[in-house]
Amino acid sequence: MTDFNSSPPQILRYWHTLEYLAPFNLDQQIDQADSNKQIYFRLESDVNDYNFPWLNPQIKSRLELNPNKSYKYQIYYGVFDARVANNELLRLFRKENIRDTRNDFLSCYGRFSIDNTGVPVPESLSLSSLPWALGHLQNGDFSQTIAQSNWNELFRVYSSAVSDKLKEKAASLQAADGQLDAENFKNLVKELTELSGWNAPESKTLTYCFAVEEREVFKNKKEKTSSQSPDKTTFEEEDTKILNSFFVEDLRKVTEAFAQDDCGAGIKSYLREKEISEANKFNLDDRKVLEKFVAPKYIPLGRWASDDDKYQSLLQQAGINLALAKTEQNGNIFSVNGPPGTGKSTMLRDIIAALMVE
Repeated sequence: MTDFNSSPPQILRYWHTLEYLAPFNLDQQIDQADSNKQIYFRLESDVNDYNFPWLNPQIKSRLELNPNKSYKYQIYYGVFDARVANNELLRLFRKENIRDTRNDFLSCYGRFSIDNTGVPVPESLSLSSLPWALGHLQNGDFSQTIAQSNWNELFRVYSSAVSDKLKEKAASLQAADGQLDAENFKNLVKELTELSGWNAPESKTLTYCFAVEEREVFKNKKEKTSSQSPDKTTFEEEDTKILNSFFVEDLRKVTEAFAQDDCGAGIKSYLREKEISEANKFNLDDRKVLEKFVAPKYIPLGRWASDDDKYQSLLQQAGINLALAKTEQNGNIFSVNGPPGTGKSTMLRDIIAALMVE
């Protein structure tokens, strides 16, 4: 089994790999929809044409969709229990004696939209990387794969294949002036999940569908130039987003920059191999420390625009002054620790404002 050591390049590679192996939490999307009173519905594996709102106006009425508005439908396809995927990861890591009891939520293979005419929108595609990563790891020597894989390039190949399949289906439906019916829908979901290389256990739930008021951003782009054929549909070319990670692309860029010694002092400081010395730690419960850093000379010249009665507390202002004083040279990184709800994010706004003024 490959070991990750604590050197900065290995730490970055470890973080980057973990992002691809993290499960997407579909339950959070469902909870958010419930909180926002967003309309959604499930499509089971025995779905028929009656169940599709783009084919059956009665379903739109039953879902209480506004008849005067146009909707697209976000399709979370290939629904599975996240614990199944994580237990397979544990098996691959030779940890069969450990069972995943924490990730008790639904996950899925990806998401795409269907417009109000019943046609897939390829540029809306987002993919969960975990099913693909499982398929990738299962189909090769695990230790070598986890250590040497160029995850970004390999995932791009996979996402391009899924995107091409959606474009092919959308183009064929538009050419025939057709709509996704139940048979085509189930076949499409089957084809998209198979492209990952990992087959989750069969689930009664095929997809979750969320109704979203349609906007121009997801509509197909037609006749972008006068030289194109009038009946030819074109699609926006964009990198496919990863559902389960906001950071994977940023980690790739930082890893490459670090390898080329082209990153700032801040990231180098953050990835230092030595422990931070006690001399660089400040406790604002210490009255002397607090008095020092609320002195007028540490007050920044700018702050976030807000009402006069919405000012920082004494401890917040001390934290702002201290952070600015300790990071003004050499691109240092300074962390602020405190319990939830104590105003750390509010402090960050004032720090940003002060830096902008400077």
